[in-house]
Amino acid sequence: SNDGAAALSLSGLAMVISGLTLGYVSDRIGHIRVLQSATICLMLAVLAWPHCTSRAALFATSFSYGYFAFALPSIPLAILTNTYGEVSQTYMLTLIGIIHAAQGPGKFLGPAIMGFCYDYYGSYYSGATFTFSVMLVGNIALLFLPSTAWQLKSISE
Repeated sequence: SNDGAAALSLSGLAMVISGLTLGYVSDRIGHIRVLQSATICLMLAVLAWPHCTSRAALFATSFSYGYFAFALPSIPLAILTNTYGEVSQTYMLTLIGIIHAAQGPGKFLGPAIMGFCYDYYGSYYSGATFTFSVMLVGNIALLFLPSTAWQLKSISE
């Protein structure tokens, strides 16, 4: 439909705007805080998506999702580079590999889980709730990241 195409284009536009603005914001308030905030906003967008019944709601949710989705692949790399870039590039590259390996199952299983939820329950509400729950667990895990000083001290020992 035309609305779907417009929402997808709006999401892409939001990603471009995010790429131009999130770096500045993360330099000002910190990369981990931006990652946590973006994840929370994404969780809310995912939860709101099935409830979009008007064109304005679809466009607002699409823009919000696109803007904050850009942070997920870029901000963790900035955190790793700032923390380990000058100390141990091997350690940093290992962590980047672990991040990408950990994302793999979600990329393969996510669409299948959403399809199963839709087939079983007849709507996307359960899939959105499941996605929200998984993202909530990930965001809680971010709260327990050790400080940069502790991480650098553990490398030097």
